[in-house]
Amino acid sequence: MGVAERRQREFLRRERDILDAALSLFNSDRWQSVTVEQIAEKAEIGKGTVYKHFSSKDEIYARLAVDFYRMQMKSLQQIDTRLDVIARLRAVVRRIWDAHMDHPVEHRLLQFVQRADFSHLLTPGVRKELDDISQDLENLYLDLLREGVEERVIADVPLPVLLRGASAAMTGATTILYRQRFDGETAAEYIEQISDFIVAGVTARQRQSDER
Repeated sequence: MGVAERRQREFLRRERDILDAALSLFNSDRWQSVTVEQIAEKAEIGKGTVYKHFSSKDEIYARLAVDFYRMQMKSLQQIDTRLDVIARLRAVVRRIWDAHMDHPVEHRLLQFVQRADFSHLLTPGVRKELDDISQDLENLYLDLLREGVEERVIADVPLPVLLRGASAAMTGATTILYRQRFDGETAAEYIEQISDFIVAGVTARQRQSDER
């Protein structure tokens, strides 16, 4: 291994240490008050080293959101493509739900970085990274909905309309669950109801058309 390669591996390892330290510190109700100095101390590095990797704390938020998006993308890509469209849609809902429930810190960060006024706080490179992975996930959802429309099991309406409705239902469901803190059995029943609601929403007009 050459010197340049060793330096690059060390740079990436240190960056991961910073992100891991930040994620652990963000696991509190006062997460927005965590400082770069505290992150540096947790990672056992100097504050200046943090700024060699991230221009601001907002960029740390963004990178953690990107990591969370990538984890979701990997999970969704593992859904069995031999399943029918509706079964895959239910699997998508379940996996998104599990990701948010299993990673409450990332869930909270994602809500923060999705604010309309957040992206202008980022450097162009980080903004593009966040936008690109967001678009990749959206394309995955749209491809599944498009397949359902082509098979006439999902309503033939503009795909962005279908996606907005399903996303709104999912976002509202996770918000309610976090506030009410349902137990495991109740949460499982709840996500089944949300899955039914989303499936009903994207298929309703197609059923009405077929009945006519």
